[in-house]
Amino acid sequence: MPVICSAIKKLPFWIIFSLILLILTTPALSWEMGLDFTKENLSTGQTNALTGLYLKNKLGQTTIIGNFEVSDRSNARDIIGSLGAYHNLTDTLYAYLNVSLSPTQLIAPSTALETELAWGLLSPFVFVANYRLRHYPNSPNINIYSPGIDWYLPFSTWLAARYYAAYTAEGVSASSWVLKLFYEPVPEFRGYVGYASGSEAYRDIPTPNIISFFANTPLLGFKYKINDRFGIKVDLAWENRDNGTSVLIGHLGTFAEW
Repeated sequence: MPVICSAIKKLPFWIIFSLILLILTTPALSWEMGLDFTKENLSTGQTNALTGLYLKNKLGQTTIIGNFEVSDRSNARDIIGSLGAYHNLTDTLYAYLNVSLSPTQLIAPSTALETELAWGLLSPFVFVANYRLRHYPNSPNINIYSPGIDWYLPFSTWLAARYYAAYTAEGVSASSWVLKLFYEPVPEFRGYVGYASGSEAYRDIPTPNIISFFANTPLLGFKYKINDRFGIKVDLAWENRDNGTSVLIGHLGTFAEW
């Protein structure tokens, strides 16, 4: 048993190590590396933070993504490693699969699975179906089902709508929806404004209490490529919960492409 536990604790390291090996041994490289930092400031005085490093490699119709995160929430620090892949099945259909593991398991799920299909069946619409499973060692598992649609409009804009239905293994349920309007006048810049309402199931955060309250949240953000190799990402959100707590959420990211 100690040997098995030791092997499990080393899994996130081997995920990242295997990804680096894959990138270094791929002949035709097209890859991206990025650093992300998210901070939450609650009106109660509590702060949460999430720091992530990712590597992305594109080869043909497949894009492989490895991610390593450190989550600091409620005085608990979790380490999370994940590996995922996008694959273009056709010009209008893609599939996505992601698996994540946490050796610490303090608040974060010990294992998590995400899969998604997107199909441009009827122009100008793209239909999306997403599923997430989160396994917690000390809390009920959470299943999140998320259908959505992207509607491509004139003037380099599109509307993205998502609905999230979350269920726990004990039968507790909650829902939320998100609406975002994107604007991409040039390939180097993409901005959006949006609004979310309901539980926090729409947020990809490593905590089991995402369905414990209701919130209304305006959203704003952009991604800008400074030059051919480097770019930045900025996101802001102001979450107003039904328990009287408000949360200012800020995200800053930088990335490099080769």
